[in-house]
Amino acid sequence: MEYTEIIYLISKTEKKDKIGNIIFVEEEKKIYAKKNKVGSKEFYNAAAVGITPTAELQIRISNYNNEEEVKYNNQKFSVIRTIPVGKSDLVLVLGIKQGIK
Repeated sequence: MEYTEIIYLISKTEKKDKIGNIIFVEEEKKIYAKKNKVGSKEFYNAAAVGITPTAELQIRISNYNNEEEVKYNNQKFSVIRTIPVGKSDLVLVLGIKQGIK
């Protein structure tokens, strides 16, 4: 399997606007990933805490900087869990919190 899926890791930076209010600015970093099948263990563990796991994407660990959100197929997902794969890869388990769009 090749790294053919385009995803965007979303980082948030806290800044102040012109009048001093704190705002969060999102920055997207484009990377490539491999799509994996969501395992039944991940599905049931996440469902137990109100999250629907949607995808597992394998990326190079060097691309990841603890981002909590990912844009994939024009939709935002939360990173539910990360799983190291060997020394150079990382699986991101993505999901959507139930009741939140």
